Amino acid sequence: MRNLAARGLGLARRVMAPFYGRYLIHKYRDAPVYRAPEGAEFHEIDAALRREGIALQPWRIDPRELARFGELHQFPAGYHGGRGSRVWDEKMLEHFVAWSVLDLRRAGLRYVDVAGASSPWAMLLRANAVEAFCIDRSVPEAYRSLDYYLQCDATMLPWPDASVDAMSLQCAYEMFLDEEDTRFVREAARVLRPGGTVLVVPLYMHTHACYYATPDHYARERGDPGARKYLRKDAWQVPASRKYSARTLMDRVLAPARLAGLEGVVHVLQNPQAGGTGIYLHYFLTLTRRA
Repeated sequence: MRNLAARGLGLARRVMAPFYGRYLIHKYRDAPVYRAPEGAEFHEIDAALRREGIALQPWRIDPRELARFGELHQFPAGYHGGRGSRVWDEKMLEHFVAWSVLDLRRAGLRYVDVAGASSPWAMLLRANAVEAFCIDRSVPEAYRSLDYYLQCDATMLPWPDASVDAMSLQCAYEMFLDEEDTRFVREAARVLRPGGTVLVVPLYMHTHACYYATPDHYARERGDPGARKYLRKDAWQVPASRKYSARTLMDRVLAPARLAGLEGVVHVLQNPQAGGTGIYLHYFLTLTRRA
């Protein structure tokens, strides 16, 4: 009876969800809607980063290497909606950046996919002799039989000091709430070997410190103090997606990283069109532990 009741409740929630979503969008119809930076705003962000003394390093996609990457790593057909989805090229590019920048071709490398959720990335890397792990606060049922998919908090990693070669966060770091972004930087510095690197891709920046919440979380205040709050109508279950200003990136990430022994570089993608359609990656961040 309990199983029947649970299934009935789940069905009711699925049926009612679209109506509830429309109700919330109507309720918050006057809320400011999030818009990503574009055009001249990127020049404004670049200038603000330079004023903070933050180095900007150009980075270009090598189309031939990107094609080889796609041949080597066969992501499941339904990953992020499949090849025809609007985000497939973007997701492939984010993983390609990790593969290239962190040099994940190295056999025997210990690598951690942070906040990987249901991504097959660690499994694909294991097939290429990389000692890859995936961590998240919950492990999807499909991966629970794999001992390298671990349930843990990214700010309290299970590895000893100086034992990890590389880490990356693909479209995840912006979801770290409260002080978790700063705490993760310190934890990354602890577990990285000298010369090891953590990659944040994309690094979401804006002309001002801000965040968006989806309609189901908009009434709650989960963003950083002083950050401007926006509504995102076309998504769900996001309490706060952080967008740094140059100042908050320095205060929350780069200055704590430097104190912890990490050197930060902001990279700027020069040829997004080479990544395919719908590419929104513009900045990414590397934090490397000093040798």
